[in-house]
Amino acid sequence: MKKKTFLNILELIIIITGVIFIFKVQFSNSTIFGADGYLHIRMAEFIKKYGLYYKFHWTRYSVFFNNFSDKDFLFHILLIPLTYFRNIFWGAKLASAIFYSFLLMVVYFFLKRYSKKEFTFLFLIMFFFSYKFITALSRPRPFPLVIIITITSIYLLIQKRYVLASILTYIYSLTHVSFPYMIGYALLIELVRFFHNKEISLRNLGGISSGVLCGFFFHPYCPNNLLIFYLNGLLVPFYAAKTGVLELGAEFFPLHSREFLLSYPFFTLGMFFILGTLLFKNTKTSLTTKSLFAITIIYYLGSFLSQRYLIHGWPVFILFFSSYNKDLFKEGSKKTEKIFAGSLLIVLMLFSLTQFPELKKRIKYTELRNKHYENMAYFMKRYFPKGALVFHSNWSDSQYFIGLNPDNDYFVTLDPVYMYYYDKDKYRLYRELSFGKTSDPYFILKNVFKAYYGYVGKDYFMGLVNQIKKDKRFEIIKEDRWGILFKLKNS
Repeated sequence: MKKKTFLNILELIIIITGVIFIFKVQFSNSTIFGADGYLHIRMAEFIKKYGLYYKFHWTRYSVFFNNFSDKDFLFHILLIPLTYFRNIFWGAKLASAIFYSFLLMVVYFFLKRYSKKEFTFLFLIMFFFSYKFITALSRPRPFPLVIIITITSIYLLIQKRYVLASILTYIYSLTHVSFPYMIGYALLIELVRFFHNKEISLRNLGGISSGVLCGFFFHPYCPNNLLIFYLNGLLVPFYAAKTGVLELGAEFFPLHSREFLLSYPFFTLGMFFILGTLLFKNTKTSLTTKSLFAITIIYYLGSFLSQRYLIHGWPVFILFFSSYNKDLFKEGSKKTEKIFAGSLLIVLMLFSLTQFPELKKRIKYTELRNKHYENMAYFMKRYFPKGALVFHSNWSDSQYFIGLNPDNDYFVTLDPVYMYYYDKDKYRLYRELSFGKTSDPYFILKNVFKAYYGYVGKDYFMGLVNQIKKDKRFEIIKEDRWGILFKLKNS
């Protein structure tokens, strides 16, 4: 009884410390993490001001202009109360910390079910041992909600609670376009169930399928949501594999081997540990362990195509690793358990020497970078005419600018596929222009895009920066180490 009380107190201390850590990371940076959060909190405000259905005029050359669908609808609804703060971006940061903390609670809830009680505190600590995951979850994006829905749905499917799983699938459809993945989870779990005890739950498969169908056809933005799913769910993965068509965000590409090993060390160490123990011991694993393993492997293999799978897969891996160790030590000696716990604690302490200094660097860089965008956007807001179309060299710049300066319009946001599908020729010209590969950028901006103001970043687009500096028809009105703002003269 004393041991159980001690472990519960230890877990509570880790949870409280974890929540404090999440808030400390979030508010150690005066800006929002990443770009998307600026747009998400502003879109929540748009719903508050204009209702569900409004003209998304902020992206002139995008499918959003005529066929808008809020693909993160439920996330934006949940953000609305945070838009009542005087500084809505502070509200976005608070929301991000709250959702991240809630994910921690949910992971703990399932660890209490999957893990051996002596090891639960170790896996709670492990949850924080990926600086990539920490920075990703610190961004005001729907990732925490998606992961919560995913791991809860996996549990419900294993338990054959198909009605709740179906409802959760529909909720997922309102949160993110990746909701059809639920069919894959259900198929995997039923395949595992068949090999485990020669049984298949058709009700699980039917429940998830009905949830997905409802998500497609009973969506507030139907039928526009079908187009957005086609673009994000089908075309983007295709173009990610077929390089050279779209400039997708870095998260759509895999990590280098060294970065993967450093940012998610326990993914690899855990897998090696499991393989090693399987060689020396015939461990009888549960249906839960096998199901979590099957889904973890899909995420692991997916990470060779896109690092986003690691963000989604990290909590699933922790739950799998905890469940496997519960099976492994089911009949083990107390001495062996102590050796495992002590060894894992030492390894965690050693990796803290690499994880947290790297996290500190990422926070500092994010703040410097985002301060630049904030300064540029506020300058636009003061000096650019309201309603003017503003060119931006990187498609993702507009996530910052729509959020910070909704008084102007831009080209495209959230994904380049929205402009590519809207007008392929204009998209190709837009990219050639951005990289300084056109002979007369002034003519193209004025006569093709009708954009008399613009922003160019210096990281990838120095070709265009140099063209603008050499052309007397342009006026640079603001410049810093990261980029320039310009306007066309005589326009």
